[in-house]
Amino acid sequence: QLSLKCYKQVLKMRRFLLGNEHPSIADSLMNIAIAHEKAGELDRAESALNATHRVVCKAYGDNDFRVGFVNDCLGALNARNGCYSEALGCFSKALKIYKGAAFGD
Repeated sequence: QLSLKCYKQVLKMRRFLLGNEHPSIADSLMNIAIAHEKAGELDRAESALNATHRVVCKAYGDNDFRVGFVNDCLGALNARNGCYSEALGCFSKALKIYKGAAFGD
């Protein structure tokens, strides 16, 4: 859990230096989500991913491929939690964004 502590310190410093909506905040939140997931703390991982989603949407817009990536991660986490309907919804959103980014749809 040393990595989680470090990630949280980096998040705190980035927020102080860059503000809450800077894209680097999303990077820190994603690292925190991954650390929580590896520790089996799936609810905390989901919370961090949802926060990542908010920051990425604000920074890049709802249809940016990075939002698709976060949706993909949320889908995988939901599937791991046994929430298959929610997972499918997240994967569907991710796919729609990816298609739009690749083909302009």
